[in-house]
Amino acid sequence: MPQTGTKLKLSKIQKEFVAQHGLSPAKIYDAKGLPRSVYGPLMKELGMAVAVGVTPCAAFGHTMRNHYGNCVQCNPAVFAYSARYRSKGFVYLAYSQKKKLLKIGSTTNPAKRVTTLNGHRYAGASDWVIEFDAEVEQAGRVEAHIQHQLLGHKAAGSYVRAGIIQECSEIYSCSVDEGLGVYSAVLWKYWNNRLPDKPE
Repeated sequence: MPQTGTKLKLSKIQKEFVAQHGLSPAKIYDAKGLPRSVYGPLMKELGMAVAVGVTPCAAFGHTMRNHYGNCVQCNPAVFAYSARYRSKGFVYLAYSQKKKLLKIGSTTNPAKRVTTLNGHRYAGASDWVIEFDAEVEQAGRVEAHIQHQLLGHKAAGSYVRAGIIQECSEIYSCSVDEGLGVYSAVLWKYWNNRLPDKPE
């Protein structure tokens, strides 16, 4: 099963690259054994920034690529996550009453995103509802901080896409009220210029 986040095993150089670009572990996709024609669309759909476990690049044998298949270590200019980290968008809190799971994510279109979640039965649920969303100038940054605060509630889940079992990311086992409390606290810090650049 493809993995994301803290379960991934990264090399020292990869960890340094991730730290340098302020990349959230939840945005790293394990594409081991998958061709770009498969992992590319999946990454784009899930909002993943970098794939690892891919075919080594011809220049230096790096194994980190974006969803287009470009080596992000050879040419960080193709690495779009830093831009998205500071780009305008909606940070949303979605909840599945059936699974008692909460999802934190960012998107430019909340309505389309929740339709996709339900259509693919994300984490085995088809009753996802966006309980709250807010448009901010640095959506990726706010999203990363909320997810970091909820790490103690991180849950496992999967769904099937293109015939492949995918591991869910950004889902947490906690109530809407608890998630909204963290969400609101991070937003308050952001709006009052008290939010650190990266999660601590």
